[in-house]
Amino acid sequence: MKSAFVRDKEFYRQLITMSVPIALQNLIGFGLTMMDTVMLGSLGEKQISASSIANQPYFIFTVFLFGLASGASVLTAQYWGKKDTSTISSILSLAMKAAVVCSLVFGLIVLVFPEFVMSLYTPDKAVIAFGAQFLRIIGFSYILSSISTTYLYILRSVENVKLPLIINFTSFVINIILNWIFIFGKFGVPAMGIRGSATATLCARFVELIFALVYAFRFDKKLTVSLATFFKVDRPLLKDFLRYSLPVVANETIWALGASLQSVIVGHISSEAVAANSIAGVVQRLAMVVTMGIANFSAVAVGKQIGAGNTQKARDYASTMLKLSIIVGILSSVFILLIRKPFLSIYNVSGTTMNYAYEIMTVYALSTFFICFNYTNIIGVLRGGGDTRFAMFADLLTLWLIALPLGAIAGLILKLPLPVVFILLTIDEPVKVIIGLPRFKSGKWLKNVTR
Repeated sequence: MKSAFVRDKEFYRQLITMSVPIALQNLIGFGLTMMDTVMLGSLGEKQISASSIANQPYFIFTVFLFGLASGASVLTAQYWGKKDTSTISSILSLAMKAAVVCSLVFGLIVLVFPEFVMSLYTPDKAVIAFGAQFLRIIGFSYILSSISTTYLYILRSVENVKLPLIINFTSFVINIILNWIFIFGKFGVPAMGIRGSATATLCARFVELIFALVYAFRFDKKLTVSLATFFKVDRPLLKDFLRYSLPVVANETIWALGASLQSVIVGHISSEAVAANSIAGVVQRLAMVVTMGIANFSAVAVGKQIGAGNTQKARDYASTMLKLSIIVGILSSVFILLIRKPFLSIYNVSGTTMNYAYEIMTVYALSTFFICFNYTNIIGVLRGGGDTRFAMFADLLTLWLIALPLGAIAGLILKLPLPVVFILLTIDEPVKVIIGLPRFKSGKWLKNVTR
């Protein structure tokens, strides 16, 4: 990496214009997760554990959607650099079709076999029963999310970040209000507990979809969305889409399965460990919101410059973003250390869960520094540059060959202390830095993927 930052006011203006709304979107997601855990936590650890585990299939599904949209964005960002919006619309339709098919598969599995899905993560019968109630409702939201999430994410790659923020914020407000009404039984509505949380989320995602569709068909000036485009297939473009998107989809989906297996390991330690990890995960997600904004901006900015033929500018932008990620990583880690005790005070859980959550947050404070760099480098720079295959191998090999085996041995066989288990479950992050930094310096990631 060069010693100096980019000295271009327009670059920093775009950085703020794009990354701040994306960071705010992730902050909204954090707020929703936190309110869910706080509200359900007041009902007991079984319900908060059940909600956390029942959301694992949806986590895998949303990561698949993220991979699909992120893979499509490898193409759309570079075509945006060429101002070819017609091709971007065709890419959007391809991504949307794949998302809908996937949502039907995931939705049917959790609706038809909810107890079986829960039993994969925990042997606790009470947690399985609560989680099955949640899945029987939330399963209907999968197809709604497949359309709205894919569309809103691809909007980012054409530098429209305000609309996704507005829609996500509206959905967040509706979800929180309905959570309070349905979980605790307000305004004459019977108290539904964990089923109320699922019902509120389903309603919020329906509203989110309606807003996205209205904008897409009535007001979108950048992308021409129509049913005719949806049912048309551009074969050369489909070939490009599969070539550059499939590694990202595979990357995100298999990574999500690995992350879900981490939940399986924790779930077989104790329900207190599951609840503690759910609470600690909220804090880490809060600490990562700025990094997510920077990484998403990096992918769009780098891809746009490559598509426009400005390779050196793409390299300079990437170098600056990685340096910023190091600064943000340090601040994020310090933030987690400072907020641990005050944050835990808002939860009504046992002393064991409190201690576990505190220990897990300490481990997350260390791993977050590395995650910030890897997120910006792998998801932002390398993918934005078209280097999707290397990004896939760097992500998956370190997780599946190092972190998961070591974490499983430590937690399930050797029964080591929980902090040691979590250190090993996150050991892939520093390894990815060692692998990813030389790749960036080599410049092999700079690939023009447009026709």
